[in-house]
Amino acid sequence: PFQQPLLNPINIAIRYSSKYKDRNKLHLYFYDQKEGWSFIQTENNNERQVLTGEIKQLDAITIIEDVVSPIIKSIHPGHNGQYPSLELSTFKIKIDDLLSGFDPSESSFELILDDQSLIYAYQPKLKTISYELDRPLLIGEHSLQFTVKDRAGNKASQTVKFKVY
Repeated sequence: PFQQPLLNPINIAIRYSSKYKDRNKLHLYFYDQKEGWSFIQTENNNERQVLTGEIKQLDAITIIEDVVSPIIKSIHPGHNGQYPSLELSTFKIKIDDLLSGFDPSESSFELILDDQSLIYAYQPKLKTISYELDRPLLIGEHSLQFTVKDRAGNKASQTVKFKVY
């Protein structure tokens, strides 16, 4: 019975073959008719070659090896950009991931301006990281570093250098 809700969540376990190179990238997924394959929080017992996870409804379930890094679609300010001090008030980063998605926790993202960590906002539906400056940046060169990690542990990083005048 496809998408049959359960009274209580149940744990499932699926054994996998030894052919996989990076077993830490293996996770359970269920099929959602609207979203496609969706990530299930997975425990991996490497010794027994078993993945376990919790499901809330009966769905098609499979093991997928996610080895693809997240995508950093755009960053504002742009690389080598030049901005008037009073007009640059927000940093905005658009991201995407084609399989496991992002855990909306601090460990999934890192945003650093001139070697100082920033406390950002994450909008999961829009897949956007944003930061509002509380005061104009000093005139000169600046560096913005962004790192993102998906649920499978794949990472992507980008550094943007820009000038404020």
